[in-house]
Amino acid sequence: MRSLENLKGGRFFLYNHCMKKNILALSDLENINYSQAGLRVEFPSRFIYLSGGVMRALKLTQDTRPRTLDQWYELCHPEDHDVIDKIERAVSGNETNINFTRKLYCGDGIYRLFRLDAVIKRNLNGTAVELSGNETPILQLWLNNYADDGDLIELGGKIYEAVNIQGVMTLRDADLIRDAEQENMRLRREIQKRIFNADIKQNNDPENYGCEEFLNELTRIINTVVNILAGNSKLKALKRILHDRNIIIGVAGLTGSGKSSFVNALLGERLIPEHIQSTDNIPIICTNSDSRHANIYYQDGRINKISGDKLNSSFVRKNCGFVQNSDSKNFNTGNKTGIARLELSLPGSFIPEGFKFIDTPGFASRSENGNVILRNIIPEFDFVIYITPALASLKGQDHRLIKKLGDRILFLLSQTEFEHDDTEAGLIITTKAHKISNSIASIKNSYDNAPVIPVSSKNAIGKFYDRKSNEWHEANFDAVMNYLSPLRNNNIFKNALTLRAERAVKIIENILSGELAGSVRWRLQENMEAIKRLLTLYGADNLIFQEPEIYNEEPQNKNAGKNLISSLLTSMREREFRTSFFSMEAFKRSRKIIMLSADKRESIKLFTRLAHNIKLSEMPELDPDNHDYIYSGSIEPEINALEIAGVRDDILIAPPDHLIAGDIDLLHEIFYERVPVVSVDLIRFESGLSDLTDAPYFDELKNFDWILAFGNAGYFDRQPDFLIEDVPEKIKSFINSNGLKNPELFFFENYKIIRAQNV
Repeated sequence: MRSLENLKGGRFFLYNHCMKKNILALSDLENINYSQAGLRVEFPSRFIYLSGGVMRALKLTQDTRPRTLDQWYELCHPEDHDVIDKIERAVSGNETNINFTRKLYCGDGIYRLFRLDAVIKRNLNGTAVELSGNETPILQLWLNNYADDGDLIELGGKIYEAVNIQGVMTLRDADLIRDAEQENMRLRREIQKRIFNADIKQNNDPENYGCEEFLNELTRIINTVVNILAGNSKLKALKRILHDRNIIIGVAGLTGSGKSSFVNALLGERLIPEHIQSTDNIPIICTNSDSRHANIYYQDGRINKISGDKLNSSFVRKNCGFVQNSDSKNFNTGNKTGIARLELSLPGSFIPEGFKFIDTPGFASRSENGNVILRNIIPEFDFVIYITPALASLKGQDHRLIKKLGDRILFLLSQTEFEHDDTEAGLIITTKAHKISNSIASIKNSYDNAPVIPVSSKNAIGKFYDRKSNEWHEANFDAVMNYLSPLRNNNIFKNALTLRAERAVKIIENILSGELAGSVRWRLQENMEAIKRLLTLYGADNLIFQEPEIYNEEPQNKNAGKNLISSLLTSMREREFRTSFFSMEAFKRSRKIIMLSADKRESIKLFTRLAHNIKLSEMPELDPDNHDYIYSGSIEPEINALEIAGVRDDILIAPPDHLIAGDIDLLHEIFYERVPVVSVDLIRFESGLSDLTDAPYFDELKNFDWILAFGNAGYFDRQPDFLIEDVPEKIKSFINSNGLKNPELFFFENYKIIRAQNV
């Protein structure tokens, strides 16, 4: 018997052992100079500097290495998060020496045991100015010197087996091996039961009751229906995934809605490009697993696999159809790699076992290839998470996409961290919480009280390893998983089959609603009823979703900021805003305005900025489907309108685009005396431009001076510079390709003017 001290405050005990078991590799380091395994952290910047020894031990590259102490913390295993608190307390306290052992995530996807021995240097005031020391993989060093192949080691109350693999000693978890052996024995007994007793069925196991029978019968019926219809694309897609034992969840939404940011927050790292074009060409399937790897499926049928530190954001960007020009900062989409889809598997992600999350191409993007791929993959979804930004209401393209997605949908209001209080004259007139509540109510009204959860992917990924923090709770990712919990109850595969059977019934019902020949009709009806009987016999009876429980923020003080200085500053901003807007070239023809948009609320947003003394909460007729015009002048126009006093300029707010189709002749006359101002939300401007092509006044914009006003432009202030520069270029391309007269552009957020320019 031998022992190793000073590891987690305990001892190792070795026993000779000859059993061969599955491998759990905790370390496979080689050629490391441990004397150079140093690190240094500077305060208050918290910048961290790593030696070559630490970089090699952790298998990190210059692209993947942490830059700050907080990023260093993200490498810590979730079970060892208490060490993070101890280090922070030591830094903020008066300690000068720290020694901790914990598991750190390495670049090849494996957690390894490291020991930190460091000193904290302080100034005369006792404030920490530097933390420096060594990070040593002590377990690997000890294994190579003392352990023999087959030895059992007790570590932290668990038993591991030492194994020599290609000259390097590693450990495998004896408990996991024992569990696997027990599972193997259980399966062998089950097989023996089937062989020697035909009357004993799998149905006697409550967890697996009828799964195989359910699958076989559902497969038979769908094959029959596909043959009756001589092939149906939706049923063929459903048939492709019938045997997949995972719940397949599609993450859908318009381009730039935050789909990739949400999936990255589930993964715990920014692996998928998050910019507005995102995964424009291929779907990315994400799962939880014990190792870090990716499967790459090519259009010609080839399959390639990578693992470890090769799986990084650069690889994903390259294989998602992103190409960065050498002479430009703009990204151009176009899948030239021949890849059909990408499957990512990461250990320690927030994705539940048995789930697949699919990051889809953005709908309404400029890549028609992405739209085709999205339409083809939708029938494979068991459940849909629909992402829409909190700052932007649902667009026409949203509604068109949602109609394609089926009934099982959870709406997520993304990017809530960018929402803010609205102020006027130094007073908060509409709080962030109130605006988010209004957005939730709008979606519920549009989609029969559908479930809606506001989320912040930025906060979630920033506090992925600090799930006791307020930021993590405010991100509401726990609320998302709690809502999906019925899908995880009992047998996941049975739940998946239930959802797929329900979907098959819906598809057949839609087909039956059309004109069909008599024999085809009754055969389809017969098979549809057979699926319904299957659902009654085998279907999961626990797929009942409750109203989401959402983390509630503390109510904000509506009188916050009520003082003379803030009132004066706000008044100056209001005056500057109005002056900048009305100094645009288009107003040399007329000061009269007609405001147009797919959603009247976009027009009202700009109107309230111009009419600073009218509060949004007091505005009449906020219903986006209301057919009335809102008029701000003192003389009633010839059309039915509501008069609002207190606005100097003659402003007419039109109903939503889809409700003014019958007013084209009237609009044509109005355009001659009024300057058209078309409001679009910049967060999803591509979908806004797509909506504009469907507007009834689209052709009128070829003949008149007009203004394209983009709200929520402050969002782009927080994005890379090339995105801000790219927007006018894309708008110019859109204008030229449609033969429109060049508009003036006005980018704003609240009273902040981001940019005013000609195309």
